Amino acid sequence: DIDEGEVYLSTPATTVIDEDTAVLHTDIKLPSTNGGFDVILWFILWLKFVAKENSKYHPYLKILPSIEDLKRTSPLFFDDEMINHLSGSDLRLHLIRNRQRALDKFRKASQDINIMRAIGVEHIKLDNYLWAYAMVDSRSIWWNGKRHLVPLLDLVNCAELKNARGNYTSPHQTSLSVDNAITKATKSFKKGDQVFENYGQANHVYFTYHGFVMNDNSHDCALVDMGIDKSDTAASAHNMRETELRLRRNGFHSFSRSFCIRNLSSLDDLSNFLRIKHQLPGDNVGFGDDVVDLVRDLLVRRKKLYDRLYRFGHDDKPPYPVSGMKSLVGRET
Repeated sequence: DIDEGEVYLSTPATTVIDEDTAVLHTDIKLPSTNGGFDVILWFILWLKFVAKENSKYHPYLKILPSIEDLKRTSPLFFDDEMINHLSGSDLRLHLIRNRQRALDKFRKASQDINIMRAIGVEHIKLDNYLWAYAMVDSRSIWWNGKRHLVPLLDLVNCAELKNARGNYTSPHQTSLSVDNAITKATKSFKKGDQVFENYGQANHVYFTYHGFVMNDNSHDCALVDMGIDKSDTAASAHNMRETELRLRRNGFHSFSRSFCIRNLSSLDDLSNFLRIKHQLPGDNVGFGDDVVDLVRDLLVRRKKLYDRLYRFGHDDKPPYPVSGMKSLVGRET
């Protein structure tokens, strides 16, 4: 049996893939950004399609999803027709942007002489790149501000769990202890039970990076995007600068923001943003009477859009991933 709080997996650091591993084993030289995302991406692409069985990581890479698997489940491979099943949800635009970001990075990196020499031009293909992109996106384990691919640990599936006290478990955490990456169980498991972890994310995050949706998800929410432009600020440069300063005072770092709406308290940030957008007084006030009508109008319009789109073209038993997208839009209502 595995008790709550017990270390159930201790992985030698020498088997973990991170940007330090990539630098040690290849000639790939890229800036360290986003926890080593690009460096790890090109390293596992090299391992998968160039080194193959000659790498000590081959047994691990061999059990990862294939390109064909991802074409059925990963939004990175979906075409516009497939993504349009999310019409009505702001997630649709998120998926399009994420895919476009990957395509832009591929076009730029595929012309990098350093990468061409390290990988080989014949292996720099879009499908190979999107496979590696999806692997790093969906399987990164973070500690000390960096990404890591941890064999075995990234095979632990996600589930909404409750501990012996009936409380939802906290999201899993992995840390480095001496020379091993250790993971502790957030609940007890009996011998023979499958071990699960709670990833602690909303369904739109799960679908974007993992390609699945959970029916029971205490972290779920409705994704709402909002932006401020010149039409909201009397169009003057001075007003835009004042708006930028006010955004920063309220904890926002850009003129656009995504909000995760699940309950009354989750409306606080949205309300602060709406005050700035509509030039109402008050900073860091949260939800209040002055924005009730604005919040209500926003949510009512969104609900009507969901209802109309979810009603038309509804299929009782669509195949996955369409069923997952329909479920996601339905839950956001």
